[in-house]
Amino acid sequence: MNELAEMKIIVKNLEARVEKLYTLMPKWFSLADISQELGKSRDTIRKYLKSNFEPDVDFKKIGAKIYVSKDALFLVRKHYEK
Repeated sequence: MNELAEMKIIVKNLEARVEKLYTLMPKWFSLADISQELGKSRDTIRKYLKSNFEPDVDFKKIGAKIYVSKDALFLVRKHYEK
């Protein structure tokens, strides 16, 4: 039973660390930075965003730049890292 209690404490500590890292991340990332990181063109990622995500929630346009929310970014990365 002692090992189970230790494992629960370790899991709680890990959850707290992940939550802290998540809150430290910026909320929005530029499409140019994402395309450079993934090695895909901005147009390819932009088309994927428009066909699979909701505007003004998952991505938004500010001036001439498109920004992607951190929640959508994880899904975009998952899609292109196949």
